[in-house]
Amino acid sequence: MAVRDIVPYLENEAALRKKSEPVSRVTRRVKKLVRDLKDTLNDPHTEGIGLAAPQINVHSRVVVVRLGGGGDGENEPGPPLALIDPQVIEARNEERDFDGCLSFPGLYAETVRPHYLRVTGLDEAGNPFDRVFEGFDAVVVHHEIDHLDGVLFIDRVESLEDLYRMREDENGKVVWSTAVTHQSLVQVLAETRLAANVEPEMRRDIDGGDAPAGDRELSCVSVVASPAHMETPA
Repeated sequence: MAVRDIVPYLENEAALRKKSEPVSRVTRRVKKLVRDLKDTLNDPHTEGIGLAAPQINVHSRVVVVRLGGGGDGENEPGPPLALIDPQVIEARNEERDFDGCLSFPGLYAETVRPHYLRVTGLDEAGNPFDRVFEGFDAVVVHHEIDHLDGVLFIDRVESLEDLYRMREDENGKVVWSTAVTHQSLVQVLAETRLAANVEPEMRRDIDGGDAPAGDRELSCVSVVASPAHMETPA
C-alpha cells in the first residue's frame, strides 16, 4: 500500500497549476500511479471522492473517482475508478453544486459545472472507454479533469459569497460558516490568492468599508443538499 502525501495549495501552488502530460499507453509505471492514487483516496484520513495525479505531484493525465454517492448523501460512493487520458467530448446541463478539494482542506464553495459529461479515455487495463457521467458524478469527474489542466475549483468561484469554511467550535461541533466576513475574507484572500476574483468595490470594502457581522453558523442543508458532500471533497 502506498499512501501518498496530497499537495496543499498553500505550500506548492506551482505543482497544482502545472499541466499534465498524456499517458498514451498503460505501462507498469502508470499502473503503479493508479494504485497509489487509489490507496491514497481509500485512506481513512483522506475522506475524498476524487483525486488527480497532480495532487500527489505527478503530472500525468490520470485521475481516480468514487461514483454513485449522489447528491443526497444517502448512498456510499463506490470504489475508486481510474480514468486515464480522459477527454471531455460533450458537456452540458450546467448547474450550481457543492465543490471542494483535498488540496484546500476546510475550504468549500458552490460552483457551476456540467451535470452531463461524455468522456473518452483509457481504463486501468489500457482499454478505451466512451462513457457518460450524469448528476454529481459528472461534477466529480469534471473537477478532477480540471486538475489535469492546472484548473482549480477556486478558479470557478463566481463570487466570494459562494465560499464556505469548515471549523470546529469549542465543543468540537462542526460549524459551517460563510467565508465572506471582514476578517475571514481577508484570510481567504491571503490563503487562496483569490484577489483577482474580487471586484474593485469589494476591495474598497475590505480595505476600509463597513465590515459585515461575524461568521454566521449555517446548517449544511442551507449550503448543499447533504452534509455528506461537505465531508467528502473531491
